Order: sequence, then C-alpha cells, then structure tokens
Amino acid sequence: MYEAELKFTLSDSDYSRILEILVETWGETSEHVTYRDRYYDLRAGTLADTERELRLRELVRGGSRTWKLTAKAPPFDPRSRSKEEFETSVEDGEVVASILEVVGFSPTISYIKECEKFDLDIHGSRVEIVLVIISELRNRFVELEMPATSKKAARENLTALRALAHDLTVPSSGETSAYYTDLVREARAQRGRAERG
Repeated sequence: MYEAELKFTLSDSDYSRILEILVETWGETSEHVTYRDRYYDLRAGTLADTERELRLRELVRGGSRTWKLTAKAPPFDPRSRSKEEFETSVEDGEVVASILEVVGFSPTISYIKECEKFDLDIHGSRVEIVLVIISELRNRFVELEMPATSKKAARENLTALRALAHDLTVPSSGETSAYYTDLVREARAQRGRAERG
C-alpha cells in the first residue's frame, strides 16, 4: 500500500486550535493512542542509508495493547517523503523483537508518541489525522494520511491533503519531511551536550 502522508510542526496554540476545529466545529471524535515505536536496522545501517524503515510498534489504547510490524520502502515523493508501506499485526511483539535480533537486526532508536487520532471520511475516501506529542521534542505535530494503491493515486492524494491542511488552518510554513527518528536523535544529542556543560 502506498501512503500519502504530510507532516507539519505545530506550536501549542496551533495544536489546540486544530483540535478545537476537529472536535467542536467539525464534530469529529478522537481516539487517544500511545505509540511505542522501536526501529531496527542491520549493523551496517543498510536500511537508513536507503531511507527504508523497519518498525515494531506497540499501540496502547486504554487497558489494551496490540503490536504491528511495518516495513517502509524508500520515498516515492521527495518533498513529503511519503512511502510504500507493508504492515501486519503481530501477536507478541517481544517475540518478534527477538526474531529480528536473531536474524541480524538491531534496535537503533525507540521513542513514545502520544496521539489524538481522527478517522475521517471525505468524499468517500478515508483520511487519518493524527495530532502528535513527543515529550522529548519542543514542537507538536499533525500528520495527515491517505492510503492509495498506486504512486499516481498517492501523489494526487498529497494535493488533496494539502487542501485539507488549509481547511484546518494548519500553517503551511510548518510542513516538514524530517523523520521523528532524526528529530529525537538530535534532541537527545543536544541534551547530552548541555548536560556535559
């Protein structure tokens, strides 16, 4: 499946305003989900070098938790870094983690995303809007995602998502293609430098 995805950085006031638009003005209902993401690579960094990804995600909803394993191909759109994705549910994430390590993959980084997740139907198309807080990062984020069966359809969906972002008053200047993994690494490096004086 191809996934058209846009990501924008938000200030606290942007985050609150967009949440209010979705809930109060549009009448949408959100689901709070905690994502515990763990990324893997070969020791040579083969996946990162080609912008491929292998992620094991634990999803916590209330008192329940589930796991998903996702592989992402290199970006098909350089501006947004949208990718083709292959994802499956797994019964026991810790067993999968052990399997990955046995066959030569190592965990490279992990972090926690607190998400307010909205599933919308817009003109018959499924759109996922996720408001994101990562406590280690100064900014907040909003992600807009639409699935597609081809690159052509996914590129068309990116145009539709930018129009949706405008309707939500998302600041266009905040559009970013930065990976959370890179942002978290840099935040941790900065914190380490500050602690060392």
